[in-house]
Amino acid sequence: MQGIELPGKFSHHELSKAWVLGGQKEEEFWQLPKEIREELLHPFSMRSALDLLATGVSLDDLGTRTSIMNQWIQSRLKKEINEEARLTEALFRECLLIISRLVAENNGWVRVDNL
Repeated sequence: MQGIELPGKFSHHELSKAWVLGGQKEEEFWQLPKEIREELLHPFSMRSALDLLATGVSLDDLGTRTSIMNQWIQSRLKKEINEEARLTEALFRECLLIISRLVAENNGWVRVDNL
């Protein structure tokens, strides 16, 4: 079975560079608590944090990787709402829960046909 290979963690140099390329100031990056910088070493967490910052979320609200991902998912779900098609945030959340259960039941794999 084929899968998607996720990228490895950033080095601290790559992380600083990605932060600046994402439109943030380098000095702000180095002022972040070490714990947050460690969380941002994961490329998806970094991209999500940059997306959140671009929408006005403050640096103080980033906190942990879980917090970053929860805020990012909530932001994305709100953008996908389509009342006319009856696609609500609650429906999208339920779909994500179903997918996570399928992943857990299938050793980390979900066949597209099962979605």
